[in-house]
Amino acid sequence: MFALHLACSAGLISAIYRLLEGGCDVNEEDRSYSTPLYHACFEAHLQISQELLARGADVNARGTPYGKAPQAASAGGHEQIVNLLGGRYGNALQAALYRGHEHIMKLLVNKNAIREPQGVPVVNSKA
Repeated sequence: MFALHLACSAGLISAIYRLLEGGCDVNEEDRSYSTPLYHACFEAHLQISQELLARGADVNARGTPYGKAPQAASAGGHEQIVNLLGGRYGNALQAALYRGHEHIMKLLVNKNAIREPQGVPVVNSKA
């Protein structure tokens, strides 16, 4: 595991600041194709997740084993992280839900254009 990824998993905020200031890539993938944001979300480190997002972390970058950071947070039941990432999911249904476009949501569901990701609830961060 890379230093930034390890610091994000462990919740070492001061180390994360130093690593980012030292030039670590906020979106670098580790050997499991996971980003620092994925690790922070999986471990429920809210402040670290906020910092990574402020520095340009890609919410839609893929990771393992749960897919993207929002799915990792959802799988762990980390409500604050899910709310932080809400509306930044990578599918049309979730974007419509976040913006309150009920007619678009109904259209997508009725046309079977999109399905909810396996085991991941659709979250409205405005709730």
